[in-house]
Amino acid sequence: MQKNQIVILTSRNRFFGQTRKPWSSLDVGKIAAVLSANGYQVQVYDFHEVVNRPVMIKDKLVFYAFSQKENY
Repeated sequence: MQKNQIVILTSRNRFFGQTRKPWSSLDVGKIAAVLSANGYQVQVYDFHEVVNRPVMIKDKLVFYAFSQKENY
């Protein structure tokens, strides 16, 4: 595994679910910025992008969350 590479996998429209307010996404841009500032190479994809086109995530750390919202 490449330790300094992280893939953030989101739902549609870069939605990243959370427990406290499940209808509200975490700020994926802010998460990526903090990780980048700490030496990580960050890639952000919607789940459908990974499923529908060739995206290489092998040997990378994957950070994801699912939502309790029924439409997600």
